[in-house]
Formats: sequence, structure tokens, C-alpha cells
Amino acid sequence: VCLPSGADEVQLVVIDLEQLSMQPKLSNKKTESFVLDGKWKFKIEPMLDNRWGDYRLPASPERLGAEVHQLQHAVSKCGNLPDPNGRWDAVTVSYGPRFWKLGPIPAIHAHAIEQELLCANLFQPDSEIKAEGVSYGWKHYEYSERYGVAGDPGHQGYHGLKGLVHDEFIALGKMAITPTGTDYAEEIIGGVYYLWTTVHSSDRQTAAVHIGRYGGELQSGLVGPVTVEITTIQEGSASYD
Repeated sequence: VCLPSGADEVQLVVIDLEQLSMQPKLSNKKTESFVLDGKWKFKIEPMLDNRWGDYRLPASPERLGAEVHQLQHAVSKCGNLPDPNGRWDAVTVSYGPRFWKLGPIPAIHAHAIEQELLCANLFQPDSEIKAEGVSYGWKHYEYSERYGVAGDPGHQGYHGLKGLVHDEFIALGKMAITPTGTDYAEEIIGGVYYLWTTVHSSDRQTAAVHIGRYGGELQSGLVGPVTVEITTIQEGSASYD
């Protein structure tokens, strides 16, 4: 049923189940089951109605066909194809690693970790960082520039999704679902995280870090639990953590 939807129009639909004007038509056609064996062909017909942009933006009148949103992914080394029987990770289209993450790390180890990071001439994500005999490893931090953090659309209110994705794409800690969105609690008491990434600049300039409204104020290089260093970017690729 299609009804007009103007700013000053209200529709009221009443259904009387005892006086249906149209009786459902039941098919008496017999069905037959058979086994598909050997080689056979098939054709996928477009079935997804995208008139309202439910599946893809912008909205379009044509129906959409089958789409792949998750893939198995492996990185090739030295130009060789990955081992088909090796490790393949499940990835979602548009999501990918944007940072390297270290942590959570107990606060008592934070100073030693920072000194080791500052003394490193080359960032090596495969190497472990040690503090007082304890080793910590880097992990990928992934998000989508379109959808944000996986499984976390951000604050939405009590009446469903608002078609918005948070600009705060760094979410650290243990996620918990709330009635209006999500919240993050400490994984360990006083835990500290470090994020490392690189940005490209065509010339020398001074970079500023923009902090989201949920990130707190920049105090002594700390944004909440996140260490941030504002650096002067050299020509080419520069890094900040």
C-alpha cells in the first residue's frame, strides 16, 4: 500500500479482519521436488528494492542483485600468492586497519613503554615492546570511514537509528550496549593505550590533532587514555602516535 507522506498529512489505516474485501488466493498447483546433481546452470535475479536507499546510497529505482560484504583476506609476501591453506582473516568491505594499537598496558609500565617508543628509530609492528619483563604486541585497529567502528553506530536516542555515524572513530576499552548507544569501560584499571599511524604530506607543515567531543581535553599529551604527540610533518610521509 502506497500512501502520500507530506509534512501536514496524517494517514490512518483500519483493517477489518471480518470483512475482507479481497480474499487470499490459494494456489492448487502441485509442486515437485527433484535432486540437482552433475553440472547445472543458474542465474541470480536482482531482488533488493533500493527505492528508499535501504541497501545502497544514493537511493535508486532499479533492483539490486547479490552483493558481497565479507571476504576472506590474506597478505602476500615477496610477491608470492598466499597459501590457500594458511591463515585467512574475515574482513568486511570498507573496514580496514588505520592504526596500530598497543594496550591496554598497566599504568606502572607506561613510562617504560613510552621511553622505548621514543628511542625507536623505526616503527616495527612485528616486534614486541617490553616493560619490566612483560611483553606487549601491536595489533591492528580497524574502522570504516563510512560506517565508523564496527558494531558501534554511536548515540542514537530511544527511537532507533538516526542515519548518522559518530565522528569519534577511536573507541578503546570494553564496549557495553546502553539503551541509547554504547559505552566503554576500562579493560584493566588505569589501562593505557598507544596508537600509531602515518599521514602523507606533500610539503613541510605543522599538524594539529582534532579531538572529538567525547575525547576530553588535551592535557600533557593525553587525550583520555590515548597518548598524542603533535609533530611537525616533514615532506613525504610522517608519523604520529
